Amino acid sequence: IHERQGDRRRAQQPGGHKNWLNLLRSSAEVDFRQLSRQVLFDKEGQMEVEMKIRGLMMDPVTNMPIVILKDVHGTAVLPIWVGIYEANAIALEIEKVTTPRPMTHDLLKNLLLGLETHVHRVVVNDLRDDTFYAVIWLERDGQVISLDSRPSDALALALRVDCPIFVEDDVLKSSKVSSADRLALQKRPGDGKRAARHFQRRGGQSVE
Repeated sequence: IHERQGDRRRAQQPGGHKNWLNLLRSSAEVDFRQLSRQVLFDKEGQMEVEMKIRGLMMDPVTNMPIVILKDVHGTAVLPIWVGIYEANAIALEIEKVTTPRPMTHDLLKNLLLGLETHVHRVVVNDLRDDTFYAVIWLERDGQVISLDSRPSDALALALRVDCPIFVEDDVLKSSKVSSADRLALQKRPGDGKRAARHFQRRGGQSVE
């Protein structure tokens, strides 16, 4: 399981993350929130679950970063493989590391604020061909706007604007994690500062 744009190469590595797909099996319920943090339904009746970023870890098989999402009100977890740059952007914000100049997602946040556009929520809304998809929900002048996004970009932005993160029920059911592996994923993610240093050494964006 991975994102679009440049991450498909991981699926082609021997063993690749397919081995992880066999490990990551569990059930979960999904929630969708508008402005309150509770279980709701979208316009198509899809239930969604509010998640939080539990941390970052490295896939021991592909040596690529994984963002671990955890159900706010339950035990469901969702691992999403991301790129080095995106993982670094997420790690920097987790630890509130200030950079001398705005990074890409900081610039996006500043742009939205300048345009008086409010980010309501981000939703990981689909999983097709081992690829996650996400939507960013915005509001400006009373108009609601949805933007297609890679999950990593949506998560990096959500951290910066402090908006809720949701995953659709069907996505969680398609990426199930066993009880043992769920516990391992909850315990193993590293802290953001250590992860940021690691990803920078591997070619992530520099904080200098």
